[in-house]
Amino acid sequence: MPNIAVEISYELYNPTIQAIDVLLLEKRLDQNLLYLRDAPLQESRVPFDMTPVPHPPNTPVPINTKKVKLLPPPWKFKWFLHGYRGIDDSMFDYLSPKQLDEMKTKLTLVDRYDLMKMYRSRPCVEDKQIAFGHVHLQHQDLIRYHEQRRQQLIERYQASKTPSKAPVRGTG
Repeated sequence: MPNIAVEISYELYNPTIQAIDVLLLEKRLDQNLLYLRDAPLQESRVPFDMTPVPHPPNTPVPINTKKVKLLPPPWKFKWFLHGYRGIDDSMFDYLSPKQLDEMKTKLTLVDRYDLMKMYRSRPCVEDKQIAFGHVHLQHQDLIRYHEQRRQQLIERYQASKTPSKAPVRGTG
């Protein structure tokens, strides 16, 4: 039985669970670890005689930055479509050109909703200031033009309203 993997899922609100003992508290680079199904067994193996590693309170949870090498294809899970960071880069050598194109298409579709990527792709502060300077100058010219045009229209209106000094003939 040493080469059999078992995936266990517990519902946290299961009334039959009376206690949970944490053996090792750590984070991985990715939240979803489904790609471990296609990894060698030692990547997710927990020994039965493992002693708990205490985690001091009020300290951040350590991050396990290890990158996993997967088994050769076929894979049970299309990990390359999800942009995982915890998979070794050498695994991309196994992908066909079609899979690479599929991956690029999927990731560009996801990029449309990546707010931080949009923010980082915008010009830097100096470029913005230069652009805003040009816009400000054009805006000031436009304001001056509108003010001159307004004065011309006011003068024309006032000139048309003033009575002419032509002699008035009396009738009678």
